[in-house]
Amino acid sequence: MGENALSDTFADRLKVMASGEVAMTVMQTGFPQEVENEYPDVKADTFGFFVMPLADNQLLNLNPAGPTHFIYSGSQHIDEAKQYFNFLTQPENLQYTIDNTPRFMTLPFPDLKGKFTPELQAFFDAHKDKRGTVYQTAVSYVNPQWMDIGKDLVSMFTGAMTPEDGLKSIDQRRAEMATTAKDSAWSK
Repeated sequence: MGENALSDTFADRLKVMASGEVAMTVMQTGFPQEVENEYPDVKADTFGFFVMPLADNQLLNLNPAGPTHFIYSGSQHIDEAKQYFNFLTQPENLQYTIDNTPRFMTLPFPDLKGKFTPELQAFFDAHKDKRGTVYQTAVSYVNPQWMDIGKDLVSMFTGAMTPEDGLKSIDQRRAEMATTAKDSAWSK
């Protein structure tokens, strides 16, 4: 959130963190290992972790999903794709992915050995009773508008929109999605 926050790029995240040009970023827990993998002189154990400082947030948000693959329903090779998925989900192949992909510290499958650094494990241990789920996956009709929410946030940061207007915009889109889905649980 520095002077150039709106022009900072995701592609430069490893470089600017490794160089110390920026002090923090919002990334997944495997990010320090990605930095070390790309910049071997910058060790993963030199990074710390904290919950996102949004409002009074004290929860460690955990997304219960892992990397996701899809099969196009119109594909001529659905059976082959299913065989490939079966191959990917074999325990030895999942463990290989964890062991050989810097960004994956673990995967949401049983009996796999994660590779949490002591710093990351201490962070998780400190929040055992303070865990929640990721906002965009826990609240109905938020994830489908995630990019629009990003635009609203930029508008708020640049002064083109007030925080109240930003929330109204998000709520309006949620209401439209619920109406379109004929969601009987949506209160009017």
